[in-house]
Amino acid sequence: MDDAIVIREATAADSQGIARVLVDGWQTTYVRILPADFLASFTYDQHEAGTRGLLDSLPSSSAVFVAAEDGPVVGVAVIREVDEGNEFSSELDAIYVSPPMQRRGIGRRLVQRVLQWLDDRGNRSMLVWVLRDNPYRRFYEDLGGEFLNQHRDEELGAATVTSVAYGWRDFGTLRVRLDSGHSGQM
Repeated sequence: MDDAIVIREATAADSQGIARVLVDGWQTTYVRILPADFLASFTYDQHEAGTRGLLDSLPSSSAVFVAAEDGPVVGVAVIREVDEGNEFSSELDAIYVSPPMQRRGIGRRLVQRVLQWLDDRGNRSMLVWVLRDNPYRRFYEDLGGEFLNQHRDEELGAATVTSVAYGWRDFGTLRVRLDSGHSGQM
């Protein structure tokens, strides 16, 4: 684990760093999954503006956390509560770690901070949607995420992709996996 990395709530000043992590993450993670022209259309400026807008209007039922190393953002996690009636009380909308910083436990530390935020709000369950062909699905499995046998299709560029869901109906297994340092590839 890298002790120089600090996990904290994101601010508007982090928008540029978050954009870099997201664009670089998408362009490396999905290179064999999504069309090249779609991935090439991702720009830092576009994502910085979108991230700034998200942070400026973030509802209290959502949070964005960053992993920063002496200033630069090297990871991001986005969490939100879901509407009542859903089996899960929260959804991990995104978690990305800058490609050169992967495999250092940063993703695990981001999940720990998300879990703390959820605990503070009395949320006891979480799900995440992941592209079926995402090479990092094992990260969620290693954290005890239950494959929910749910899927949804969506259009991304000229490709139709399938996402699958993982969930934690309670955080017992997740806490054990996080506390033991057991995690996947992020």
